[in-house]
Order: sequence, then structure tokens, then C-alpha cells
Amino acid sequence: MLVGWLVGWLVGWYGSVNWVINCSAAHALVFVLLFESYQEKWCVRKSCLGGNNESTVLYPSAHRVWGAYILTRERRVLAQSCSTIYTRRDLLSLSSLDLQNFISAVQKINARSLLGAVTATQYDVFSRDHAVNAQQYLQYTTDNPPTGLARYRQLLLSFEQALQAQNQSVTLPYWNFPIDFASPEKSAVLSQKYMGGNGTGAGSTVSDGPFSGWQVAYPGLDELVPVVHVLRRAFDQGATISPWASPEFFALTVQTSPDLATFTQRVMGATSNVFTGIGGQFGDMGTTNSPNDPLFWIVMAYVDNLYGRWLSNHPEAPQPAPVCYNYA
Repeated sequence: MLVGWLVGWLVGWYGSVNWVINCSAAHALVFVLLFESYQEKWCVRKSCLGGNNESTVLYPSAHRVWGAYILTRERRVLAQSCSTIYTRRDLLSLSSLDLQNFISAVQKINARSLLGAVTATQYDVFSRDHAVNAQQYLQYTTDNPPTGLARYRQLLLSFEQALQAQNQSVTLPYWNFPIDFASPEKSAVLSQKYMGGNGTGAGSTVSDGPFSGWQVAYPGLDELVPVVHVLRRAFDQGATISPWASPEFFALTVQTSPDLATFTQRVMGATSNVFTGIGGQFGDMGTTNSPNDPLFWIVMAYVDNLYGRWLSNHPEAPQPAPVCYNYA
């Protein structure tokens, strides 16, 4: 009897708590809308933080408080809807088996038939989508369909799912490229063991690593008719690559960008130097068909990592659909 009473009390208490939480959410929304009109900005001098004497806002806007509440609820729903939360890891931290599984899955979705010279593979379709919809990838909103970094996130997920259809254990790794900013060409990522290095010969074709002789079909004839060529890389300084933005720059970009447009402009502006540095004048990475180069995916996976960090700091910003992965 005592056990039954305790169970009944706990159920009643749980129901009461849920009622309070739901009512609190409604009350919070009313409070937010009223308080927004009268909000005062609590400021301190940057000199206290080692900066200049300009004021900086420390108190978050009411919309930001409400956004944080909504984001927290979305994450709870996500945790319930994802059967598994998987992890994307640094390419250089992968075990030999995981690295081989990733490379093999990429190679499989680009396997060509006997008519390969005039047909597109599953891999080619991703490159064509990026080129045909280039303007949407450059915008800053998360409208439906998503644009900007939200669209890149969608593209990466679609690519990752294609890899997982080949091998369920595969997750998309990332290249922590900022750490190689001073001498990018010396990065282990560009070694024969990982993604291969610079192109060689008159065509600047990649001739070492797992993607040596890698064939891609676009741009073809105006992105309409596939015409196969071998992947090209032409480092912008010949044998070397111009330095790109440092880890400190990207950390500061995440911390100080006040809105999505500013963040996107800063992070993609800096990342474009990675593409042009590797692709040079004749390489695939420097074109709208940059996904031709498997390096594209691991570069953009790191950008997606930065995007996720910025979103966590800005719950009031447009939020893309929740995802079932995190980054290590």
C-alpha cells in the first residue's frame, strides 16, 4: 500500500512539474514581449577587459533569451528523435581502418560504368548541384530551401549519407586547416597517406595518394553534358600555397560575429583562400565545381563545425534543422 501511495505521489508530482514548465514557457513568452520594449542595456567599459574605453553590451536581448529557451527545447526533441548521435572527427585522428573505410566509400560513389566518359556518377551530382546553385550557397539565410551555411550543412549531410550507404561505420571527417595556415603545403593532409598533394604535369593532375587519377565529370559542357577529366590541383605559388587565416582568426570570428551575415562573410571569405590556394589557376578547388576534389568535403566539414559553435552562441539567429552528430 505504501509503495502504491509513493508511485501515485511521484506521478502526480511529475504531472504538476510538467504543467508548471509548460505554463512557465507561456509566461516567459509574455514576459519577453513586454520586457523587450523596456529593456535597458547593461554595459561595462572594455577597458575593464583590457580593451579600449568603448562600451559593450553584456545583457542579452529578450529575444535572445527566448531563443535560448527554444533552442534548448529543440535539442531535447533531437535527443529523443536521433537513434544515435555520431561524431565527426579530425581526419588526422582516424585509425588506419577508419581512414581506409572513408576513402573506400568516397571511391565507391564515384565508380564509373562502361559509359563513364559521358555519364555522371553519384559523386558528380554533388559537384553539379554546388555549381548550378552557387548563388544559394553564398547567401546568409536559412529559408526553405535553406541557403548559405545551412545549405552547405544539408549538402554535407547528403554526401555523408551517400558514404554511409556504402559503409554504415563511416562518418565525414574534417580538416582542421587553420593549424596549417603558415605553410599549408606541408600539411600531413596533403601527403600520399591521406588526400594526396599538388597536381603534376601540363594538366596539373593529381598523381599521388588515394585520389591519384581521380575522374570527375563536371563542369563538362555548361554543367549539362558530363565530360570526364582527371582531378586537377595547381597550388597558387607553384610548389607552395599562400598562407591562409590563422586559428586565432577563426576563433575570433566565432566569438565576435554579431549576426549570421557577418559570420558567413568572414568565415567563407577566409575559407575561399583555402580553395584558391589549393586549386590555383587551373585546379578544380578554385571553381564552382570545387566538390570535384574530395578535399572540399573535409574543409567544409570544419566550416560546419565553426557554424555549429557560432549557432550555439546565438540561439536568436535563424536555426537550421537539428542534426544527429557532433564534432570531436
